[in-house]
Amino acid sequence: MNRRARGQSLLEALLALALVSLVLGAAFAALGVTTRAKAADEDRTTAADAAANVAAELRAATEYDADALAALGNATWTVLPPSPPPGASPADAALITLSTNVQPDGAGVAVGLSFASAKASGATTLVLQQYAPAPGSQVFRIGATPAPSP
Repeated sequence: MNRRARGQSLLEALLALALVSLVLGAAFAALGVTTRAKAADEDRTTAADAAANVAAELRAATEYDADALAALGNATWTVLPPSPPPGASPADAALITLSTNVQPDGAGVAVGLSFASAKASGATTLVLQQYAPAPGSQVFRIGATPAPSP
């Protein structure tokens, strides 16, 4: 083996090392971006879950009760989710602020529900209306006479 061949193999080894370093650097950069995106998604999911729970409670409270629908007003409150389980993201215990902005809307009430945590926020609009008679109401066929009260 001559000197020229030995120098050439050293050059090939350096080029291979540079190429491997470049590929590993790109892989670690992609991993960092993915990790940050996952953390942001966890924050957003926790806040959106709290907002979905509030939306379900608002719907349940107003579907059968016209008085509850009429009494619905603007509100802002803070929710502290339960402590996260071991190994969970600390963002799972971040405070979440929920706000409702109520506007009359023809058949019901339009409620703008916005939510925000330390790193995530969002908003949605709910249309709440009374869908069914309140529990204990008498229901009878149209044109029929109601049964007498006991």
